[in-house]
Amino acid sequence: MLEQKLSAVTLRLRLAALLRRSVAGLAAGSACGLLLTVIKIVALPQLSWGWAGALMGGGLVVGALSSLFGSFRSEDAARGVDGQCDRKDGSVTALQFVSENSTDAVHQLQVEKTREQLADVDPSQCVPVRVPTRTAGWAGGMMAAVACLFVLSTLTPDDAEADVSPLSLAVEQS
Repeated sequence: MLEQKLSAVTLRLRLAALLRRSVAGLAAGSACGLLLTVIKIVALPQLSWGWAGALMGGGLVVGALSSLFGSFRSEDAARGVDGQCDRKDGSVTALQFVSENSTDAVHQLQVEKTREQLADVDPSQCVPVRVPTRTAGWAGGMMAAVACLFVLSTLTPDDAEADVSPLSLAVEQS
């Protein structure tokens, strides 16, 4: 029963880890994609642009998949609740009593008190699910750099040197 009350907090732990690891994977993949883009422009022009995109997307996927292998136990959720509610180790201790099947009256009182307090706990306060903005900013910047290098490298020399002043356009049209 106590573990059921902690399940919402455990779910938020999983979501927070998924978001953190996905963004970290995207940043790592974007760094690799940017490096590959520079190598393509400088040394290997025959290399396909698809590889840079695959590295960026692959980093995101690897980051997301890595969160599936994380261990999220009720004890972790109890620590989050205790930290948020200033309960020292009340929830963790109550979980230990439940797992030991303790019949001691003091232990049972502790478990009941914890159940009552968990009824008022807001999981979003215990485990905030936020985008890691600094990492996401770096990932976005590197992705934008890859996009800019792609656009700049696809311009032909004629496009770059073309005179697009209004006077030259008027002369051409007449």
